[in-house]
Amino acid sequence: MSKLRRWAWGVGAIALVVASNGTARAQSDVAVREANTRFQEGLHLHDLGQEEEARLKFAQAFAVVKTPNILFNLARSEQLTGHAVDALGHYKLYAKDSGITARDRDTARQRIQELMPKVAHVAIDAPAGARVTLDGKEIEGEAPFGEALDVSIGKHTIEGKLADQTRTLTVTPGAGETSTAKLDLSPPPPPPATPTPTPTPTPTPPDDQKRSVLWPPPVPALVLGGVAIAALAGGIGFAVDASSKDSQVTNAPAGVCSNPTAPACKSLNDAHDTGSRDHAVGAVLFIGAGVAAVAAGITWGLWPVKRDASHASAGFVVRPVLTPTSLGLTGIF
Repeated sequence: MSKLRRWAWGVGAIALVVASNGTARAQSDVAVREANTRFQEGLHLHDLGQEEEARLKFAQAFAVVKTPNILFNLARSEQLTGHAVDALGHYKLYAKDSGITARDRDTARQRIQELMPKVAHVAIDAPAGARVTLDGKEIEGEAPFGEALDVSIGKHTIEGKLADQTRTLTVTPGAGETSTAKLDLSPPPPPPATPTPTPTPTPTPPDDQKRSVLWPPPVPALVLGGVAIAALAGGIGFAVDASSKDSQVTNAPAGVCSNPTAPACKSLNDAHDTGSRDHAVGAVLFIGAGVAAVAAGITWGLWPVKRDASHASAGFVVRPVLTPTSLGLTGIF
């Protein structure tokens, strides 16, 4: 650290803080005096060879008073203590300051050239307007970014967001290397349209194969229906009779069968036997009625009907039917 540069850091910093820098004037006198104290402590620690402690003091001073001289001191102490990425960033910031001399700018650029091969770099390739984070920390501004980012050597995670799209990837650049992180944030293409299948028409059978439901039902269906009705009526009759016999047994006086040979006891036993038989017969008739009704419905629905030329037009045709077994109307579709 030369004496000339040391003078510029110390006296120049105080002059800029107190008299020239508008930002510093906005700070309280206490904060400015505290920043100058940290700066002087940093210089003293540098003289003692305690570069890490000096770096911390310069960082504290620059957090309050952002003058070019303190910034250069901070960058130099970071370079000497191995904080290459921080030093490179601060040297670049210093070189952009319009208030420094051409000689100081050349010095900063020389330091930048020394540090570039010692750090890694990541170039962000993202669409305009994307917000990008590097290792969880958001990068200032939006894409596109003008230059590669200076990072430490090793693995880094980059995440980009644009509208409802998010992409994450990792890069691992080495010393002096530049890795490009290409974030594809374009919306995914719409899925290909699925063609609507054309329904296959159901083949229409010839007229002579068409079926319909007859009205009135065909004779077999009528017969089965009559059987179902008769069986149902019989089942109801037997059920009523069985209920009557059950009531007779239930309401019989107590002790009526104290003499088993008495007529009253014999009559009660006959009623009990008749009721049990009627229950069984009624159950059989109910089951038979159900079977006959189902059979009648199936026969009616599946009975074939043929169409001839006289019934070629669509519609329902009713005509009288007179046969030795039935009399009524029949319909053909």
